[in-house]
Amino acid sequence: MTLLAALVAITCLGQVSSLTCYECFGQSDNKDCLKTISCSSFQKQCQATIVTASFGLIHIFTSISKSCTGMCENSKTNFGLTRMLTYCCSTDLCNVNNSTTIGSNHLVILCLAALVCFLHLSEEV
Repeated sequence: MTLLAALVAITCLGQVSSLTCYECFGQSDNKDCLKTISCSSFQKQCQATIVTASFGLIHIFTSISKSCTGMCENSKTNFGLTRMLTYCCSTDLCNVNNSTTIGSNHLVILCLAALVCFLHLSEEV
């Protein structure tokens, strides 16, 4: 009877599927981070880490890394010119779209500022 129970347990354990995450390292664009990987049994979360650097309104670089991980904590850190965002999740392929560029809103702000200046100058004439 114990042999039968052991065989059932082994069969059931073989049926357990591992977590699947996207994996990439140091990519500048999210479209380059679509490779998938099956996580090991101790890796229970997917992680996406985005590092961006900008000087004022000038975007310098973006580095996107995604992987399986055993321990992860969501975080946002600002180092002055550089920002780092870490996103953690625990469902298959959940780290797909969490790598948007942190500094991409600068162009929108610049356009709005230019529009305000243009409208202000137009009123003075």
